[in-house]
Parts: sequence; structure tokens; C-alpha cells
Amino acid sequence: MRVHVVAHPFGILLLDGDGNALFYSAFSSPEDAGESLYLMSLGRSFHQVEKVRAAIESMGGEVEEVVVPSRELASSLGYSGRVIVDLNSPVAKAVRERALQIAKEMGFQGDRREYNDYVTQVGIEISRRRIKDELSQRDNLIIRAIDYVDHLNKSLNVLIPAIREWYSIYFP
Repeated sequence: MRVHVVAHPFGILLLDGDGNALFYSAFSSPEDAGESLYLMSLGRSFHQVEKVRAAIESMGGEVEEVVVPSRELASSLGYSGRVIVDLNSPVAKAVRERALQIAKEMGFQGDRREYNDYVTQVGIEISRRRIKDELSQRDNLIIRAIDYVDHLNKSLNVLIPAIREWYSIYFP
């Protein structure tokens, strides 16, 4: 059997070839969703994807292939079986087209506006994490640059007296 693993703002879905949900692991809050989806973008594992992997493994030999819509999700999944990355997966497209309906199947009880607010909060959380990482990387570059300037200053402090001594010997 061919199964599909798709990320959704409300959780990670395990679907059959027709797009029917076999299993899902929901996020507890927009902050949890943002953190988990950010980890997924880095290819790291997180709680919900581990539950989906366990669900796949519990199916035993039934699962022949796992189809994911991105390399990052494939890395996060860490499944040892056959994983296919299909960027144009029709099942993933169907999930994106029916996002609100799927959210309601996962327990969401709001309307379109509340769904959009939730997705906005998830996006803000992902952006916060990316900005934080970028700033910390830049801070590390600045710290290294200052360290290099300090090393250069120490080298000059050792070299300048030697040059003065040499100059005084040959050009008194």
C-alpha cells in the first residue's frame, strides 16, 4: 500500500492513496505548530512526526511506499522504508485545497476567519523562530570578527617592537 504523509497547520496527516485519513497527530497550539513546522523545515524530527512514523511502522508490511511532498518532511520523518519525495503529489494538493475541511475533521470548530487567524499565528511563530536563528548567526559572525581583530592586535603588539629593534640596528 502507498501512504502519504502531509503537513497541515493543525497536525501531521497520514493518508491513503485516495486522500482518506488513516491517522493524524494534531498540534496542541499555534505555538506548538509553529515550532514543529519550523523544525520540519530544518529536517529535524518532532513529536507529531514521530507518532506518524510509529503509526506507519505499526501497519507492518502493508506499507510499501511513503510519499511526502518535501525533502524536509522526508528528513523529519526518518522512516527506514521506501520514501518518495513527490513535490506535485495530488494528495498533498487535495489537502491544501480542503485545508479548512480537514481542520474540522481534526477537531477545529471555528469558521474560515478563525482558521485564518490560527494559520496567521502559526506563520508568525515560524517567522519568530527564523528571525531568532538568523540574528544568532549574525551575532556569532560579529563575535568571530571581534575575536579575529583581537588576535590581529596581539600579533601587531608582538611584531612592532621587533620591527623597531631591527630598524634601530640597521638605520641608527
